[in-house]
Amino acid sequence: MDPIRNRIKSAINSLKTLCYSDRVIINEVRIKPGDYHFREVFSETAEMTGWRPFAPDETWGGRDMNHQDIVLTGAGNAGDVFELAFYAYSNSETQSNFFQLTAAAYEKNTAALYYDLKVPFEAADLLSAEDLERIETFKILNNCIGLLDFRKPDSCRFHQSVQEASAYIKKHYYDTRTGNPVTIHSIGHTHIDVAWIWQLKQTKQKAMRSFYTVLNLMDRYPEFRFMSSQPQLYEFVRQEAPLLFDRIREKLLRGAGKLKAACGWNRTVIWLQENP
Repeated sequence: MDPIRNRIKSAINSLKTLCYSDRVIINEVRIKPGDYHFREVFSETAEMTGWRPFAPDETWGGRDMNHQDIVLTGAGNAGDVFELAFYAYSNSETQSNFFQLTAAAYEKNTAALYYDLKVPFEAADLLSAEDLERIETFKILNNCIGLLDFRKPDSCRFHQSVQEASAYIKKHYYDTRTGNPVTIHSIGHTHIDVAWIWQLKQTKQKAMRSFYTVLNLMDRYPEFRFMSSQPQLYEFVRQEAPLLFDRIREKLLRGAGKLKAACGWNRTVIWLQENP
């Protein structure tokens, strides 16, 4: 039983629920059967009001248990309207319906503090109870969460306490970290089974969704790095989504040093640039 550890963990879990505010559950969703070409199927006499086919290469990326958020805008205004269309697939033999939508405002400062606390907590929690690094980290984290005012999470006082806690963790933890002889490079990767318990055309769709997700993450986080070492997937993308393929090739060119810009795509399939 470690009361300090449990207190820190509870506060971090509370912060996680506060990363979004003004939540609204979206209940009205129109559904139509689709196909493998990102378009809806209608008969000649079907009513199409309010519906339109997907444009070529038009998709934000994959949504699954690991990617559940879509950023609609960085600065929304009252009255803004957003049109969302989802292509859903399930390889289950039985009927499945896990589709739920919630709109909310993203609290950037709260989310930043959440991750600034979560990362050192989880790292220190792996150490033994006698480890001085664990003891010192928990001490700093405990002092930090003591600055948070959870009494009214939607109040100005709460948001002010978030800023105070963020300043504290930066000063007393991140700004005082000594150099470590070990350097860890984290590179994103996705493994996609070309032949699995789905049809080959679903493999092509999965490849496009995954690469769209990566490119959009790179737009949001320029420091993000990614690699994929399955040339066949790139060939599928070249055939099915040439505009997407061009975006990937641009990232590869930057990674090869031919373009002066931040890039995070690994060169493992650079040969595709010369075989478009």
